[in-house]
Amino acid sequence: MDNDSKDEPRRDRWSVLHLINVFDARHQRDQQQIVDLQRRMGYDVTVVTSRYDDESNRRSERFFLDAEQHLGGVKFFHTRSCKVSLGGSRRVIIYSPSVALLKPHDITHIHGLTSYSCVLGSLFKKINRAKLVVRSDLSQEGYDLLKNNTAWRAIFFKLFKSIDAVYTYTASEKALLLDLGIPKDAVWIVPLGIQLNRFYRSVARHSVPFAPTIGYIGRFDPIKGVHRLVEPLSKILREYVGANVIFAGPKDHVEYADAILDRMGVFSNFSYLGPLAPPETPAFYHDCDIVIIPSLYESGAIVALEAMASGLAIVASNIRPLNEYLEHEVSAILVNTDAEIYDACKRLIEDDVLRAQLAARAQKKASKYSGLTMIRNLEEIYASVKDSERLS
Repeated sequence: MDNDSKDEPRRDRWSVLHLINVFDARHQRDQQQIVDLQRRMGYDVTVVTSRYDDESNRRSERFFLDAEQHLGGVKFFHTRSCKVSLGGSRRVIIYSPSVALLKPHDITHIHGLTSYSCVLGSLFKKINRAKLVVRSDLSQEGYDLLKNNTAWRAIFFKLFKSIDAVYTYTASEKALLLDLGIPKDAVWIVPLGIQLNRFYRSVARHSVPFAPTIGYIGRFDPIKGVHRLVEPLSKILREYVGANVIFAGPKDHVEYADAILDRMGVFSNFSYLGPLAPPETPAFYHDCDIVIIPSLYESGAIVALEAMASGLAIVASNIRPLNEYLEHEVSAILVNTDAEIYDACKRLIEDDVLRAQLAARAQKKASKYSGLTMIRNLEEIYASVKDSERLS
């Protein structure tokens, strides 16, 4: 594995202002990865965000104090925030402009092309004169809105005129942006990256007798598809006496999480570890033999990359972008139904050769996705927009 865990201070420190609707320093999400790695490399990093979490719950002052301690050297601004209804169940979190938006920066790095943060960054560009680099993070809902709603499309393209570069993690997301009419030379691909050395371990595992541990790590949220695991894994635990199942992650939807955990909790060889802090996640993977990613929707692939780097056999939903990092029957088993989750787990339990082959291939491919490489690719975008006129 590439040694990407070392801090590498820069001689020419970039001053980067990150605008993020919802920021979470507790978990290794893509936004947190970028902020943390830039901080480690000596960037002057500032984050402006709302006071809400993903579920529109207001956070305490303690949360932000902990975030600043965890990401020492990063300046946090959390301003007055509110939720605005757009009709039906759709709500948008907005936050007041911060004094940080008035100060000069090299780059304003925005997380979410159709987000409130993007609107805010565009409005303040003329004041702070920073170049605007935007992570697309385009959901299917956002794509449909821009594709089919004339009013939203007109607003978006007026906004887009102030953006200097947009980047995506995958080629398929870039194709969506081009389909919407965004100029080809304005869109970059920057593959997601992680700190590989935190997760690397030998793929050699005991197999005779084999007592597999199957794991899920992530938020308890319907879009993460955790409910899809109940029937398949219950069946596995009934059929394979030596098997174990461990879940970890925050209960974003408490009722949803409790319903799942109550059903799985009837098995003595099931355990729920609760939410894990970033330093605890490598040990979770190292205790597993198989990891399942049952998501219905994903914008990133952090868990997939962590499991790949850890040398695990992976069962994952056959959805974008997971299927751009994982190849079916080569580095993982990709599934579409709950029944296929059961079949995949059964195969991996009974076929230790297949399990080892998938794990080894996944780990080899993970070496392409170091966090340092990701930051260097972003740095290339930063340099490009700083040295040229606005893309059009």
